[in-house]
Amino acid sequence: MVVTRGKLLQILVKTGAFSVHFEGTFFFTDENDQQLSAQQLRPLNRDDIKSLISANQGTAEGLPLYAQVNKRNISISSESREYIECLWSEPQDVTITRIDFSNQDFTGIDFQGADLRGANLKNAVLWQAKLRGANLWNAMIEGAKLWRADFDSTTQFEGTNWGNYQLGEEKEELYDEATSTYRRLMIWHREKGLFAKEEYFHYREWWTWCQSLKQQKKYLSFAQYLILNWVFGYGISYRKVIRTVFLVVVGFALIYFLLPLYPDYGYVEFLKCLYFSAISFTALGYGAWVSTTGADLGWPKYIGVIEAFVGVFLLALFITTFTRRWTR
Repeated sequence: MVVTRGKLLQILVKTGAFSVHFEGTFFFTDENDQQLSAQQLRPLNRDDIKSLISANQGTAEGLPLYAQVNKRNISISSESREYIECLWSEPQDVTITRIDFSNQDFTGIDFQGADLRGANLKNAVLWQAKLRGANLWNAMIEGAKLWRADFDSTTQFEGTNWGNYQLGEEKEELYDEATSTYRRLMIWHREKGLFAKEEYFHYREWWTWCQSLKQQKKYLSFAQYLILNWVFGYGISYRKVIRTVFLVVVGFALIYFLLPLYPDYGYVEFLKCLYFSAISFTALGYGAWVSTTGADLGWPKYIGVIEAFVGVFLLALFITTFTRRWTR
């Protein structure tokens, strides 16, 4: 691999959090003759590069650096705090696969067109990083911070390992930033037809929005969104709807059993109460079952009206979430 004009060095050391050790050679060339072969170039070691930057007022701007680097032998040390700013090359020149970038700060770094396949970016800071055209297949991005990262349809998130789908913004309770980032990632996956992953980001968007309401001490709104999560997982979990349906039917049956169902005749067996609850929930009507008892239901029929309203709502919710999950 050839990396021109020192871009790889900049990516690895610009944050000032670590130093880079690599196998390869850096060369210093004449500005008007950068097409020389590697054999014609004068090789530089790391101290040479630092001296050139120091003599150039601490910056590599204007220094024609050329590098041949063996990408498979790059290692990172967090012991050094050196800050070396090197000149950028065209992003397409950068191939840095399977490198451990975990916990590093890449705020504003230009990764456009970079080959980051298999790179470990766990808990890395990528705020405002330029990721257009970057290949992140099989890269680990769990816990990374992506607020205002510049990515679009050319960014390759297919096959990216998101871990538990929690970004660093959420872990640090930056809920507004997390909500915005999750929404962008949800839209990206939807447009690519990756609906399974889209659902995860959809859920995390609403969950962080809910947490932001709590953070703002809007407790009533927070409670409402918390209930919506419990009932149907913000529209993506039909299993939660089934669980809610079961609990509602059994819960109302317990009410009919304990109060009891027929006030004039005392308690009746629980199975009849369960049947009454299921019929009320589905709004099918009681039919001959009630008329042949010869008893007035009294107050339970009003509870049945409430349960019927809840039942119609939950059944419609189940159909919506189930259809959304399996028909796209």
